[in-house]
Amino acid sequence: MPFFLWLHLYDPHSPYRPPEPYASKYPGRPYDGEIAFADAQVGRVLARIKELRLYDQTAIILLSDHGESLGEHGEDEHGFFIYNATLRVPLIVKLPNASYGSRDTTQGSTGTRGKALGLSVIDSPVGAVDVAPTIAALCSMPAAETRTFQGRSLLPLLTGSAGSAPADVAPASSRPESRQDGGATVLVYAESYYPRDSFGWHPLRAVVSSRYKYIEAPRPELYDLEHDPSERANLAGNQASIAAALRERLRTFEKRYSGPEASATAQLDSETVERLRSLGYVSFTAPAPSTTDSQLADPKDKIGTLRRILRASDLRRWGRYSEAEQMLTELEAVEPKLYVVPYERGENFLAWSKPKSAIEELGKALSLNPAFDQAALALGRAHFLLGEDAQAATAIELGLHFNPRNYLARLALALVYERENLPAQAAPEFAQALDLHAENIEARAAYAIILAKLGKYHDALPQFERARAAHYRKPVFFNYLGITYAQLGETAKAIAAYEQAVTLDPDYAVAYLNLALQYRKQNQPEKARSYYQKTCELNQALCRQYAGQFGAQ
Repeated sequence: MPFFLWLHLYDPHSPYRPPEPYASKYPGRPYDGEIAFADAQVGRVLARIKELRLYDQTAIILLSDHGESLGEHGEDEHGFFIYNATLRVPLIVKLPNASYGSRDTTQGSTGTRGKALGLSVIDSPVGAVDVAPTIAALCSMPAAETRTFQGRSLLPLLTGSAGSAPADVAPASSRPESRQDGGATVLVYAESYYPRDSFGWHPLRAVVSSRYKYIEAPRPELYDLEHDPSERANLAGNQASIAAALRERLRTFEKRYSGPEASATAQLDSETVERLRSLGYVSFTAPAPSTTDSQLADPKDKIGTLRRILRASDLRRWGRYSEAEQMLTELEAVEPKLYVVPYERGENFLAWSKPKSAIEELGKALSLNPAFDQAALALGRAHFLLGEDAQAATAIELGLHFNPRNYLARLALALVYERENLPAQAAPEFAQALDLHAENIEARAAYAIILAKLGKYHDALPQFERARAAHYRKPVFFNYLGITYAQLGETAKAIAAYEQAVTLDPDYAVAYLNLALQYRKQNQPEKARSYYQKTCELNQALCRQYAGQFGAQ
């Protein structure tokens, strides 16, 4: 039977913490240990496929989404620059031998159907964007269903039908696209908008041929990859004609695939403006005018700033809050308009249990970038920690205005409403959060309790049952589950749920009272009286409130 399996291995990411035995095998080289661990997991999958005798007829594609700089060009991780340290990644393809002819590269001859594929390398640029069209071609999907793909199928290259040597291995690029642009040269496109979208600096875009790479930036870059694979010698000034030709090809890519140009500054409606002003931290009259890319800073000049921001973030994760604050304070002095810096200071103060200081810094971040949803959400957390529910709700609602699919923000807003005893407002927020992230059992349990508080017992029960099936175990959960069962006429199940609640928390007075009430309804006065007495031992207010029902004075 045909099957499709997608396996995502995320381990080789900072912070690098390979499990044993890989940590010991690669002392001082934790990234290599992470890679070795990932390789081992791929090996386990392949071994199992072979055990099931599915290997020969199965297409297998292994791809990395990016590499890691590890200090090259000043970048410690990935995503900021688009040099080959992060852009050139493995792409390994094994075709199903039963369906495609193969070439035995050791003999230089064409093999027959069913023969094991030889190993060879494709030197033509290909990209990650070519993987989906390749899978579609392998599955014989109709062209009508794949016409929106921007990549190309690699089957002609893999099988040798396009005049190229068939191969199992080909280089790829992170987030690129490959096109035969009318001529003999195949180009791969790459981009990073991280510098612009996160810091307000110039974006990076590039085209790569089999020999040259051109990077568009305030100071353009051209590299001869054949003679300078590490991209150290910028030839844009010396090879102006080649740089100009590749720049025109880049323009062709952009015109073909770019959508409408988005404003660099989000347009705020009047309601959002009033929300900002009501918080008391942002003072402005209108959004700042858009800035063209040509006016933005070159990321090459800002890599030191990025490294300091990331270092401060690491210090915060390690609990070294004072060091992080000192580093960010020094950085703010030289980057006063960079909204990420006060945001990072605010997050550091939150982790440091200083929400009042966090509010001041997060307000600065919003003043510099009123559409910065993460700062608004962090501001909501700070107010929540101080018990300022109205301000917390306003800030979180503002963040959701800019990013309505942030399920953590939905949960935060629901918790604010729950604490304000507004279950009718909390319920839809919990529901939307679960629509976005159905596996969050904590949210599902809270949603079930809220529905029970609203008297929607038929709606609450399936939520309770899903959370219980996921082994959710908190006393308040079982108490409200008992209430739900009781209201639906499931007396035995209600008693069992209440008993589970007091087992988890032997001092849970309300659950003892509910047990007393259930046994009283069942005409079991001795048990009812026993549980009522336990309630009285734990909570005198409840004892007095229900004294009349149990014949107590």
